[in-house]
Amino acid sequence: MGRRSRRNASVEKTAGPAPTDVARGGTWSPVPPAEIEAIASAALRILREIGISEAPPIVRDAILATGGRMDGERLLYPLELLHATIADGPRSVLL
Repeated sequence: MGRRSRRNASVEKTAGPAPTDVARGGTWSPVPPAEIEAIASAALRILREIGISEAPPIVRDAILATGGRMDGERLLYPLELLHATIADGPRSVLL
């Protein structure tokens, strides 16, 4: 058996099945739309109910001025502000 035959034979033995989650038509969607909605809802809930700690004073003051509140040391975001920020954001991001 020649070198080329041996090399091709070893590739055939080690090659696995083709991936099934490859990009088709220039679009890649690793997360189904329903799961994207669940992730977005969870993120809004976290910012609204758990908030963030150690917010810089300029951020804290801006959020408090738009209806946010402090829960101890945590800054909680108002849902209206979150929705308005999302609505004003870009519709797509080029990676």
